Amino acid sequence: MDQKKKETPSERQRRLLKEGVHPWQLHRERQVLGIPTALRGTLSIPAEITDPKVEPVYIPVNRKQFIEEQFLIRAKEEQGNMGYVVPFKLNKVQSRYYEVMEKGYNNFEGVREIILKARQQGFSSFILALFAVDFITKPNSVSVCISYRSDETKRLFRRVHFYIESYCEKNGFNIHDYLSVDTKDELENATNGSYFYIGTAGAKVGGRGATVTNLHFSEAAFFEDTEKITAKEIIEATSQQVPQEHGMIFIESTGSTYGTYYQGEWERAKNNESNFRPRFFAWSEFYSKEWIEKKKRDFSSEEEFKSHYPADEAEAFIYSGRPFFDRTTLDELRKKVIDPIQQGRLAADGNFI
Repeated sequence: MDQKKKETPSERQRRLLKEGVHPWQLHRERQVLGIPTALRGTLSIPAEITDPKVEPVYIPVNRKQFIEEQFLIRAKEEQGNMGYVVPFKLNKVQSRYYEVMEKGYNNFEGVREIILKARQQGFSSFILALFAVDFITKPNSVSVCISYRSDETKRLFRRVHFYIESYCEKNGFNIHDYLSVDTKDELENATNGSYFYIGTAGAKVGGRGATVTNLHFSEAAFFEDTEKITAKEIIEATSQQVPQEHGMIFIESTGSTYGTYYQGEWERAKNNESNFRPRFFAWSEFYSKEWIEKKKRDFSSEEEFKSHYPADEAEAFIYSGRPFFDRTTLDELRKKVIDPIQQGRLAADGNFI
């Protein structure tokens, strides 16, 4: 007698979903039986699997391992296969930054980072991948990304959606069952109540409800002040939705002109006057000298090139925008600056206070 063909996990999932089993039950069972212990983000034991009333409990995950084993990404030109879908393996800048944060924060709690960097080093992709991990593994988490331009907002949202798609495909989930909300700017995880929202600076900002877990301001130096809201109000007001010493907040950008809110916050962080830790990443930390020399040929002037690919943090600001004085002269003078003998306020008698 022929034995009945054994049902595969994916076939079993589809059958149970048709029978009315809640996706949460299947997701938890999959996490217990199908995903390595190091990647599990929810506490599930066999007795709980069949009870949809049991609330998920968060257990910290190895985020780097989760990203590299569960997510796919569209490759960039520097990787030699532009347009191809590849496993998300952290590049050298992303890996180094991950190590810095892993050492600097306890399980990525209370992260407050302001990042100044050269173009296309992968920070937005990396930060959004961290948020996607929480979306999958951290029950009821709320992650928000605010971008500077509507077309960029759409691009970043597609990237997050692709992370979730690749995770679902790898683990045999139907994404339409996995997501209870799937619109042009919102996602909600049907299995654990987590939420992701993306918006454009100057338009609607903030997440659902009063509390946000993770917050990413992408290209914050280019947030424009409008009649409705300023860059300062966008960043400061939205940041207050993340509980102090909890969650993650990233203010990330390439350089800008002096006098912007972002530039001021960068200086405050450098002077240890804010809760944010400043991180600068020059072009040399990601690109080769040969690559950068070739990239220069895409720009009509040295000044324009340096605004996108600064060698140091001062270049990032001085070469952005259109200052009245000659940029090259300003740069040469900056290199010759010496520390003042004394600093302070001058009293009426000519002495420093």
